[in-house]
Amino acid sequence: MQSFVQFNLPIAYSFSNGLKVLETTIVNDDLLVVTFKESQQIVALNNKLELIWTGEPSINVGNYVYPRVAMREDGEMYAITDISSVKFYATDGLLLAEFPHEQWYSFLGTGCHFSGNKALFVTPSGGGDKLLVVSIPDFQILHEHTLDGYQEYAYGFHATSSPGIVLLDLAAGQDDTRLFSIRLLPGAIEVTELRACNDEIFGAFAPSGKEFVTAPHYDEGIKVFSFPGVEQIAEITQPALFEGRDEYPAANEDSLEYRVIYLDDEVLLTTTRFGRLLLIRRATMTCFGELLLEGNRLIPYNQRGAVAQEGEEIEDYEGQIGDTKLLAGAALLVAHRDAGLRVYELGNKLL
Repeated sequence: MQSFVQFNLPIAYSFSNGLKVLETTIVNDDLLVVTFKESQQIVALNNKLELIWTGEPSINVGNYVYPRVAMREDGEMYAITDISSVKFYATDGLLLAEFPHEQWYSFLGTGCHFSGNKALFVTPSGGGDKLLVVSIPDFQILHEHTLDGYQEYAYGFHATSSPGIVLLDLAAGQDDTRLFSIRLLPGAIEVTELRACNDEIFGAFAPSGKEFVTAPHYDEGIKVFSFPGVEQIAEITQPALFEGRDEYPAANEDSLEYRVIYLDDEVLLTTTRFGRLLLIRRATMTCFGELLLEGNRLIPYNQRGAVAQEGEEIEDYEGQIGDTKLLAGAALLVAHRDAGLRVYELGNKLL
């Protein structure tokens, strides 16, 4: 069995305003925006988590439909999608345009994506949800494409290494997930379902742009797909990933969560149900280590669901981190469930 290394990473930067982080969006190499649970506040930070600006736009919440924020890469405009509208704002708070729509059903909704002088989002519609492409800055509808579901999916957009191609993921809770390619052409759009990625959850593109990785929707493993060909080229199954991983013995077995990203072209990072951050070497698709983050503790629980005391049998573990994203300059952005945001510098120690 190959060696397994635990890498201890200290906190480099941190941010907390007393609110629980809902979502972070990386805009460019030194700008990210943050939304918070049960708050209308939006915060813009640099990569050292220093405050740039704050805003409190009008956000309609409810029915477990959570707002999402997208920002144009130049940082001059952002969009908020919520339960009943898509709104575009200047960073000084000026409302530029609004697209109202019927309310999303519970746990559904849409993201928004800026691509050059265009913005893409989805609205619910009885004949099939509508994918809209609008022009910036006049906010005229350029294209409308009818999707094949009505109020069935939550929609998310992902930039690709090809400027004219955007990915659209569709998630129907535990039922299924799908992935589409949107090609932005002069005067038209082409929407194609990527059936090879059915029931896979999009993770991230490699820095090279030549491939992307997916996490499993069910019990499968982590898969790598070529781009733009979208053919599966690598995989690590869950049994292979967790073979020998007995550092945290418990009655319940650990398993993969829905998140996997690239740290660089050679290393993948995935989050487990226990809250572990496991490292996978891309060339061999083997697990070679994990990150131990300062301030993150794996909490053991007993059979009663209480924190296990010393000597008690451990039923399960739970970590304290939420989403993880790669920042420019080889740094890891981590949303802590109770302590805001933290940045950990990776350096070259994982290669």
